[in-house]
Amino acid sequence: MAANRVNAAEAVVQGDEESAVQDSELISNALAQLEEDASKLQFQRTTFASYVPSNAPTAAAVSAAAGTAPDATVCRADAYGGAMGIEVSTVVALRGNRVLLVRQPGGEGWALPGGKREPGESAARAAARELAEETAITVPPARLAALPVRIAAGAFVLRPFGLEGAPRPRPRSGSAGELPRRWVPVADLGRLRLLPGVGRSVHAALVQRGIAAGPEDPAVRTLVRWWLDHRRELPWRPSRDPYAVLVAEVMSHQTQVQRAAVYWTRWMERWPTVDRLAAASLADVLGAWQGLGYPRRARDLHRAAAAIVAVGWPEQERLEELPGVGPYTAAAVRCFAHELPVLPRDANVNRVLARRFPGGLRTEGDAWRLGQAVMEFGQRLCGARPDCAACPLRPGCLVALEPGWDPAPRPTRQAPYAGSLRQRRGRLLRAALGGRPVSVGDDEAAAASLLRDGLLSEVGGVLVPPPG
Repeated sequence: MAANRVNAAEAVVQGDEESAVQDSELISNALAQLEEDASKLQFQRTTFASYVPSNAPTAAAVSAAAGTAPDATVCRADAYGGAMGIEVSTVVALRGNRVLLVRQPGGEGWALPGGKREPGESAARAAARELAEETAITVPPARLAALPVRIAAGAFVLRPFGLEGAPRPRPRSGSAGELPRRWVPVADLGRLRLLPGVGRSVHAALVQRGIAAGPEDPAVRTLVRWWLDHRRELPWRPSRDPYAVLVAEVMSHQTQVQRAAVYWTRWMERWPTVDRLAAASLADVLGAWQGLGYPRRARDLHRAAAAIVAVGWPEQERLEELPGVGPYTAAAVRCFAHELPVLPRDANVNRVLARRFPGGLRTEGDAWRLGQAVMEFGQRLCGARPDCAACPLRPGCLVALEPGWDPAPRPTRQAPYAGSLRQRRGRLLRAALGGRPVSVGDDEAAAASLLRDGLLSEVGGVLVPPPG
């Protein structure tokens, strides 16, 4: 496993045309994975003892009955069921932006209302019963919505249910099972000592609730203020020309932004309009792309320019009909060129949404500014290995409360560049575009893929620049 992760850190791609350059994002991904695994191992050793009655079997007893060591994990913290162990039903009771917590006996920390299922009792009925006993809030089990997570540690499995718009509790009765309770703003959870699983359970409830944060949300205002104070000066930002925006987005995909900025400036000086690009030869376009990598992007950009010159720009909802334009690029053109209320969602934006805005973001108001802010925030602070210490959105971030857990999608790891087909393709393409004769037989597999992609042509068994 360690060897694979070292390979992942070395799997670097700056272009088909050049030697491998280590990609800082990819290295961060590998380091983050190592750190995550270490954190999860520690997290899995923690038990949810405060949710379980004192006469419940201990983790050691359950492990002994199962024939495993006391520290053996019953399931990973990101498992979704099928684990052995004592199941604990809990309730994430929400009222506005507040969540109900109870103080467990012994003062170990604040937790969600909940406890062990009784024999023959459904998980939802157990959650409703525990909620009534510990907080004096009575609701039918049918009102509780099962959340699609199972959080396991040691011999215990936490199964949370959501309760939206929880009713007010009855006056305290002084019964033995009733616990001190407190409605806590979600943004203030980090100030309390919480039991494991609270942050992840609340996050799941907010995802299920699906209420998007808008411009009035303090966290959204903080995000935009951060961007205004720390934004990078990128050459395409002042432009609202859809062609300029399209070139910027295609170049920035799979290429570091600062590197793309250098190429974008040279490109726009040479082909300042879509008509000029359409009139250029594919060989010239591919030559100008050398060093950016993934030359099919240049081919598709050239084809898109030809299509636009021939029939005009497609309607906004049909931008994906252009060659090489997918859902993200189409949304980026709509937002950054036309300032429409659309949030382009690349890997950077998806990380920010998954971690800090689980209900999503509304795009009314200045969608252009919001889109730029979220994207740059995901690139610079909320990356694969987030800089939580410098994060202005840390208050209210539920991920910071749960060591070893991250709801953000994991990036796809690339294979090592050295010796890969991509490296071999780049060598042949660079030689052919540079006028050096290259035989198809030098590397038949790489040559065949370049010919198939229309990036080179063949004349008498020799690779040559494409026509047109």
